[in-house]
Amino acid sequence: HLDQVMNYQRQEYAGQIDKIGQQKAKIQLQNAQRILRKVKVINPFAQELQIPEMVFKKLRTNNHYLKLIQIISYYGQFNREIKTDSEGTIFIETTLEDISWANRLIKESLLTKSDELSGNLRQFFEILKGIMNQRKESEKSFYAKEIRQQLRLNPMTVNRHLRDLEMRSYIRQIGGNRKTGYEYIIEMWEEYADLQKGIELMDEQLEQIKKRLENKTEKASITQV
Repeated sequence: HLDQVMNYQRQEYAGQIDKIGQQKAKIQLQNAQRILRKVKVINPFAQELQIPEMVFKKLRTNNHYLKLIQIISYYGQFNREIKTDSEGTIFIETTLEDISWANRLIKESLLTKSDELSGNLRQFFEILKGIMNQRKESEKSFYAKEIRQQLRLNPMTVNRHLRDLEMRSYIRQIGGNRKTGYEYIIEMWEEYADLQKGIELMDEQLEQIKKRLENKTEKASITQV
């Protein structure tokens, strides 16, 4: 995100970035790569992992997600048992912790990919909703001019954002004219929260797998007794 990049730049100029630490981490990663064994990674949970329905380009995203889990598993090879299959090929298995790490790393990316709005437009719309939420129910409408003045944005930028939001039915024009300015209200308040809940499905899947394994272990213990 643009804000994150700019924040990093500010920290860098303020001398708050540990350049030596970054270089040490880079060297450490390079050294780790040299000692990693060429080993196959098997994900026994792959068939139970589903990409949320609202994600665009599901086929490619699904492949990226599974590949990320594979990479995390590969780098964690020294913390798990090295196994050998019937053909003599050595392999390691993905753990639930690997999947948990992958979920943490990919959820923000999935949210961005699933969002109909671009990054700048989304940021503008969330700020706009925040402003409107602070108003009384009877004062929920707004004009482009007041939003432009409050946010100190270029008139063309505000007009473009409002036009894009109206075209997608996120806001609706309810009055005004070209001379006095147009009056709008927000039509979609919960769509982003719903999108975020959809992405949380990935963690729910992980919890279901954990419960299944726990139940399997409990049944095995009862059988042995």
